[in-house]
Amino acid sequence: MGPRYSEGVLQVRLLGRVAANRDGEQLSLAPPISRLLAVLALRPGPHDREAVAAYLWPGAAGPAARANLRTAVWALRKAVGDGALITSRTTVGLHPETVTVDLADCRRRVVAGDASAAAALCHDELLAGYVEDWAEAAISCQVLDIEIVWQLAEAGAGTSINVNVSVPEREARRLDDQHRVISESLRRLTALAEAAS
Repeated sequence: MGPRYSEGVLQVRLLGRVAANRDGEQLSLAPPISRLLAVLALRPGPHDREAVAAYLWPGAAGPAARANLRTAVWALRKAVGDGALITSRTTVGLHPETVTVDLADCRRRVVAGDASAAAALCHDELLAGYVEDWAEAAISCQVLDIEIVWQLAEAGAGTSINVNVSVPEREARRLDDQHRVISESLRRLTALAEAAS
């Protein structure tokens, strides 16, 4: 059974097929809307509109990408409600206070030492089904973060760790290596959960 959230909180799933629900009701999201939701949910809070437009529509000219973003934001607002979105002329994002994201929940539970709860949440591939550059970039950024979380969980609370990964090494990792690391991390999470039982 998943975690329980208060009413009105938008729950976003990035592990597995990107999805969202509010008040226990699954939201119907068209592909462009779920892509925007995924990008914003990776890091709730305000994002520069120009950057988001370029990120999601890299082949479109500036004005076309901005128009696509305006349409997607309008549709996302219609689907999730005004309270979940932060919007201005220059920014767009999800309100961190009104949104929960499974990836962040999993990370918090591992750090707190609750491996069995984390294993229940973290059992699917991050952004499954997305092959666009933005998704591969997001997965790349999450790989190092996942490794740090695992090291913290395995080292135990109060133990400092030293992560020494240079920027060129991070950039040189291929997607195959990233999937291997994520799979290994999930295997270790399962082992920690089994050991805790």
